[in-house]
Amino acid sequence: AALVASALTANAGAATLQQVRVGGVIFSSTANYSHDGSGTDDFYSFTVPGNTLNVDGDSIEFYVAGTIPASLGNKQVAIVFGSTTIFDTGTLSTTSGADWFIHGAIVKSGTNTAKAIVVWTSDNTTLSVDADNVAVSETLTGNLTLKVTATATVAGAITGELMKASWQPAAPA
Repeated sequence: AALVASALTANAGAATLQQVRVGGVIFSSTANYSHDGSGTDDFYSFTVPGNTLNVDGDSIEFYVAGTIPASLGNKQVAIVFGSTTIFDTGTLSTTSGADWFIHGAIVKSGTNTAKAIVVWTSDNTTLSVDADNVAVSETLTGNLTLKVTATATVAGAITGELMKASWQPAAPA
């Protein structure tokens, strides 16, 4: 392993000279959250330090999981990066239970611009798989919050069970 241009590099295998840059976990929580039935709650939230997305191709990859208990009432999950909503389920009105999972990435694409790709899925066949590809225009040199929010009209109608986020550097030039 070596430090090259402020990024740790290593070989991509024992028999290759292909160099890879090494990233790592920047946030992890297994705290359980249950919506209180009023307004919008932040389930998970953390600050991404300025310049984390410093080079075009640097990315933050994340996943979030939770449940929708069998209950009445509308529920909704959103992912917000800075002031940009990069994913929103819209109103979910199912009354049968479900496990849900979100996987996404925010990839720097230019000066103060990035692309966010997010996929939602659940084990409930009445809830469709959803994917969003969103342009992000934020000041990437400043601190930004990445958060998961939930809205529900009945207490306990949606829960969050875990979130993990990792920083991945751009590929070597």
